[in-house]
Amino acid sequence: MKCESCGYELEEDKLYCPKCGYEIHMVPDFDPEIEEKITGALEGITNHLIESEKKEEKEAQREKKEKQEIKISFISTMIAVILIIMLAVGLLLSNHMGTMEARVDRARKAASEKNYPKAIENMALAQYMAGMGFSNVGLGIVHSMAHQLGAVYDTPHGIANAILL
Repeated sequence: MKCESCGYELEEDKLYCPKCGYEIHMVPDFDPEIEEKITGALEGITNHLIESEKKEEKEAQREKKEKQEIKISFISTMIAVILIIMLAVGLLLSNHMGTMEARVDRARKAASEKNYPKAIENMALAQYMAGMGFSNVGLGIVHSMAHQLGAVYDTPHGIANAILL
């Protein structure tokens, strides 16, 4: 390396020229054009990285939303399948059991034929069906209050239910 001022050959690691005393610059002088190029390149890299992060974030959000939609679709499908199965089982049971009136008629017929176990079975099924009817229409609280009304005021149970309804 040579001294910029006098051209003297300099030894390595010297900060001043031994001949003229000129300060040796290890770092080149500031050049605004080079600085602009470096700044522009860094801004371009920074903008590219920011855009890449935004794209990755959007992709992650899209994937998350897609997974949620798949879960909702799966759950909806499962609920629909369960409801269809429940409906099918209900229809099969109702066809198998018949109506409550038919069960009571069968119970009367079995009792008249002295087939008491069959009569008891048909009456039990008729009571079960009546209870399911009460449960499905929400008469539980009315029915329980009618017991108290009948006990306190000696009101027939059916009339107490009608009053409360």
